[in-house]
Amino acid sequence: MLKEIKKQYLKILGFKYEIKIVEPNEMNEGLDGICDDTNLTILIKRNKIMVSTLIHEIIEALNTNFDWSLEHDVVIQIETGLRQVLMDNKLLNLQRVNEVLGKK
Repeated sequence: MLKEIKKQYLKILGFKYEIKIVEPNEMNEGLDGICDDTNLTILIKRNKIMVSTLIHEIIEALNTNFDWSLEHDVVIQIETGLRQVLMDNKLLNLQRVNEVLGKK
């Protein structure tokens, strides 16, 4: 019997985004994640940088919903800085992040 995987969601500005983890061969090369605001889905490639990718895609969702029009390199810089602050100050609940990312 196959174990059913519980769907994971994040609320972003009141919208319920489904988080889907995909295998590397299921996503175009060079992409680690995609935020689909139309379908309220965030795809994350299964790899070593999934936490960074999740933070990045949350910023992408904010960028779209607030109509900030941030360039992609700015989104990358915000993700890097925010992740570092959260990690360095132990403000990131890795247990919950791992649950969302389907990790044990």
